[in-house]
Amino acid sequence: MLAHHLYRRSQPSLSDFPQEYRVGDEFTSEILTNWVLEKKLEEFNLPHAPSLHTAFICNDTGYLLFDSPTLGNITAVHEAKKLKVPLILGILKQLVIFLSVAKDVDFTHNQPNWDVLQFDDEPCSYLFEGHHITCPITLKVTDLRGSSITVEATEGKNGERKKIRLGPKIVIPSQYSEYLSSTPDLTQYHLNDSNLNVYRHLHQLGLPICSSLETYCFLLGLMSYGPFRKEVLNSKTLRRVWTSLWSSPEEETRITSGLEELSAPDLSEILQNLKGISLKEDLLLKLKESILTLD
Repeated sequence: MLAHHLYRRSQPSLSDFPQEYRVGDEFTSEILTNWVLEKKLEEFNLPHAPSLHTAFICNDTGYLLFDSPTLGNITAVHEAKKLKVPLILGILKQLVIFLSVAKDVDFTHNQPNWDVLQFDDEPCSYLFEGHHITCPITLKVTDLRGSSITVEATEGKNGERKKIRLGPKIVIPSQYSEYLSSTPDLTQYHLNDSNLNVYRHLHQLGLPICSSLETYCFLLGLMSYGPFRKEVLNSKTLRRVWTSLWSSPEEETRITSGLEELSAPDLSEILQNLKGISLKEDLLLKLKESILTLD
């Protein structure tokens, strides 16, 4: 794969980087991604992936049988529970923990927006890195169609162990070589009209560039919902978390103002809102360090 070869050449120290990118049909890829992600979360006793019970094909159509989240998305949560600061903090902690653990297998969601974040009307309670996480509802990250993940596999007569990236077919534009050679190690990055799709594809390929993009998309999706946004902005604690995402007060103001024009945005709308903003590559690590200690 061209992108992998170029990046490994520019970053020869990345021995843990996936050696191959393999394309599967959407149905098979979704099954494998669900299975690998669910197993990874089970290592930490995390309940944030819907259980996949079975998969089958009938008349050339693939079917998957999942547990269905009992509450629904964030709007359904507000209708049933009313979004208040303790509940929102519990939701954010679950999301940050999910993304942190999923990063261990380079998981990349194909559509990181508000609607794939679904909730069960069951309390969650678990320990994560010494922190007791509790919430009256349980986050489930759903709809993994077109998502990507890295697995370890044994291949060949010698039983060679290698890391393999599983994901959908991606068309690689010529600009990849430019971005891979000129910006291999970013602490901040900016989206614009010329690089937006390139960055999305690099992230989907599992390259350790713009790895915080998914986190930004999920958070902006949640913040586009008025009741959620109102509680965050009116809370000193949660407002500090929101402010920490941005590199300057001017950028925070621009993003926050733009959220008022979004209503149930899809991924393309969220990405458009992020254009020109200084996005922090280490965002997820910083969020985990700060948000898990909040009460």
